[in-house]
Amino acid sequence: VNIPEVTAKKLEFLKQINPNIKKVLTFDAVFSDPAQVSGLAELDKQAPKFGITVVKYKIQSPPGPLGNAEIQKYMQALKPGDFDAFLQPAGPVAGDFGGFKILLVEVKRLKLPAVYLNIPFVKAGGLFSYGHDTFGVGEQAAVIANKVLKGIKPSDIPIEFATANELDLNLKAATEIGVTFPDIMLSIAKVKVTQ
Repeated sequence: VNIPEVTAKKLEFLKQINPNIKKVLTFDAVFSDPAQVSGLAELDKQAPKFGITVVKYKIQSPPGPLGNAEIQKYMQALKPGDFDAFLQPAGPVAGDFGGFKILLVEVKRLKLPAVYLNIPFVKAGGLFSYGHDTFGVGEQAAVIANKVLKGIKPSDIPIEFATANELDLNLKAATEIGVTFPDIMLSIAKVKVTQ
């Protein structure tokens, strides 16, 4: 994944939804992985370019029931207006569907525009996602696998990023929190969930 490009587009889409977004909530975690670390570092780097301050709440417990309980406690303490948007980080924190379900309830209560990692989170009720086209990545991987099967050493094959990213929108979720997607987002969205 081209993390700088994807991160910048997520922030750009949030600003298209509401140009007044200034304070974005996300999570960090003691139990992390490289995707989360690099994604959050890139978020810190990109956010000021959009006039956004990122506030990270650090989850101390491991992913799963303990981490989810911590997410729930933190989210339930928030009041509408504390934040302008939410961004789901990569990695294990808030990445399972137990944590996601908590976030889904709370971001709706807080009426926060929220960007999620990928299409399964949008189909399950999240507002929108932007990231690599998973089917396209599979096709790219098949081409690379074919080269290896034909005898090309993996070390001789250049590293590739996903060649296509996709924007997925949940129109029902938008209605529930009073968000209107701008025409530009509607025109480029690959998937539009309506139920």
